[in-house]
Amino acid sequence: MSDIKIKILKKNQLTKKIVKEICLLKTQHWKNSVNSQINWFENNIKASDLHFNLIKNKTLIGYVLLRRRSFKFYNKKNKYYYFDTLIIDKKYRGKKLSFHLMNATKNKIIEMKSHSFLICRKEMIKFYKKFEWKLYKKDQFIIDDHNFDKKYGMFLNIERLEKLKSKIIYYINK
Repeated sequence: MSDIKIKILKKNQLTKKIVKEICLLKTQHWKNSVNSQINWFENNIKASDLHFNLIKNKTLIGYVLLRRRSFKFYNKKNKYYYFDTLIIDKKYRGKKLSFHLMNATKNKIIEMKSHSFLICRKEMIKFYKKFEWKLYKKDQFIIDDHNFDKKYGMFLNIERLEKLKSKIIYYINK
């Protein structure tokens, strides 16, 4: 991995060129146009969100987005990181590059003494469990501002909260 680097950037560190590269990469998975992706980016990304850029020879080949958002627990509001996006360029898939992005993401969440939450399809649960993500029971959380039909919630680095009896209320857009 000597020619591959991970750069963690905040919104104010992203150039228009990098944002366009991220949005181009995202079009490989989601059917939205580049302009639609850029528009979503401009309207939904906040200054405190973290962008993990996997770069090989100055080319973006992988990306993770952690969005700094709010959750409520026992009526107290706090912050967490919503694990929003993981994507590897089609040309580089199958080379275990997501391993590097996932470990960098996990280490950063732990280093910040925060926790993270993600929504995924059933077939992705096994993948995330490899990186110590744990499956939530549906009665342990509520997503107040997002519909997630037939998907699953997983968390990382929240053991101290999982033993308590109150539901966690997550906000994905606030």
